[in-house]
Amino acid sequence: MKVEGFIDEYLKKFQNGKDERNYEGSSVLVSVKQMYDALGDEKYFSFICEYLKSFVVEDGAIENKYADSFDASSVNCSKLLFFMYDKTGEEKYHNAIEAVMKLLRENPGMLSPDKISMEDLYMVQPFYMEYETRYDKKAKYSDIIKQFERADNLLGAGNKNIEQTGLYLISLIDALSGMSFEIYEKYRKLQDMFKLSLASLLKSYDKESGTYFGENAGDAGNAMIADAMVAYAIMKACRMGIILKEKYAADGMEIVESLVKNKLTDIFNDTRAVGPFISAYGQYLQLKKEMEV
Repeated sequence: MKVEGFIDEYLKKFQNGKDERNYEGSSVLVSVKQMYDALGDEKYFSFICEYLKSFVVEDGAIENKYADSFDASSVNCSKLLFFMYDKTGEEKYHNAIEAVMKLLRENPGMLSPDKISMEDLYMVQPFYMEYETRYDKKAKYSDIIKQFERADNLLGAGNKNIEQTGLYLISLIDALSGMSFEIYEKYRKLQDMFKLSLASLLKSYDKESGTYFGENAGDAGNAMIADAMVAYAIMKACRMGIILKEKYAADGMEIVESLVKNKLTDIFNDTRAVGPFISAYGQYLQLKKEMEV
């Protein structure tokens, strides 16, 4: 079965199960946009639309079951609202973006640099950055950078958990993709943080064994998830011009090709791995297309 076949089978079950109210599930939902961007297939757009029907009511308010138990996974899913507003122009999606931001402000713990986890960093900060860029005159860029500085300090203090490092990298590159280059000093700050973290990580990657940090990589599942996260971050950074395609593209693409060859069944049997893998595979398809031009 081709990779797309595995993805489609998983999404059929996922849609039936409505299993999006957690970090793993919300990561799957966000990953579907990567496939739409790569292939332009309307089935992926329809999947996103179908989910958002249960999240956003007609006037753009957030459905009670989400607003009443608002958490970081709700924000993660809400990244899709920017895409839907751009694609459809329907004002309810802009209203929903504002509703999510209102809930975020009412839950300041999710924005506090003293409390945020690496998972929250990934789920919240790219949404926060895109909102600031589009609607708040970039006023809170400094607050967002503080979040990443705290996360960077955690990693620098000896946290060599590879999955946490992967989350940090994808959080950075997703935030950069929603950031204005015009605010150059702040953009450069996050760009440099990404480059330094990636360079440090790649030094510890053993291509022959396919592992990071030796025994500290954790179990096979953690390593598989981390591989997908790192590949996604590398390839997206190449496509954005953050790092050189000529130098790094092969690294990201080789990781995905290895996962497809050796771990595909394992990935779709591990709910934690599916979202990161689909996201990485979507970036792989887009990068491959660009490099063939």
